[in-house]
Amino acid sequence: MDYNTTHPPRVISRILLQLASIIAELFPREAVDQITNRGRAGGAQLSGNPPVYEFRTARGLDYGEMPQHASWDVATAWIFWNLCETISWLMANEANKYLSGKGYHAHVIRCRPKAALCIIKANAAITLPNHAFVYIVPTQGRDPCDEWILDGTLPQFGWRLSARFQSAWSYFHNFIVLEPIRVHALTSRQLRYQRDTINSLWYFKRAKEIMAEVLVGYPWDGTKHEQEEATVDVLDQAWPLLRIAADEQVHGRRA
Repeated sequence: MDYNTTHPPRVISRILLQLASIIAELFPREAVDQITNRGRAGGAQLSGNPPVYEFRTARGLDYGEMPQHASWDVATAWIFWNLCETISWLMANEANKYLSGKGYHAHVIRCRPKAALCIIKANAAITLPNHAFVYIVPTQGRDPCDEWILDGTLPQFGWRLSARFQSAWSYFHNFIVLEPIRVHALTSRQLRYQRDTINSLWYFKRAKEIMAEVLVGYPWDGTKHEQEEATVDVLDQAWPLLRIAADEQVHGRRA
């Protein structure tokens, strides 16, 4: 198998992670008017002693506005902050439409993350939330060398964008706390709750629908060049539709 062109987990990573970035970027998040560096905090809750940034939000500013002095990694962390289960569910939902016929299945996994930075809201306790990611495994047998991770919101903890698709071994070793109680798949009940939550929130309900719409006809089994060209078209279609959905949520309009 050519892992660069036809490997199913890699094929879906090329398009789904980029869609996840757009969905997070256009999500109508509260504006931030002040960021305070709270120093570093270690202990059981924050493995690795990362720097902690306190965000104060404010009404009256444009949605998503950020102080100009915010560093790139801190501003990026805010874009993806607290969206992990929603983004993971959206990606797994689309991934399994393709993977079901390719001998793989995508699971949504909840864990305790390691962090290069930590964001908290103003006056909140310094803790890390649970994290979620997509875990892709073969449906027949177990092959640790063919298990893969899609983490659409990993930058919320200060990690680089390029780390969002990688082998499970590398991900488990570098990015999460490996204790059995800290790593578990979402149950059927939790997945249904996440689905119902998405359907109850206009922006994410539309994001789910838009993902399905723009991926119709995507050349999953095409060449890498065909997929790259199609990815550009998909993102060009998705951006304005998600922008409209965000505006509709902010202003209380519904299509």
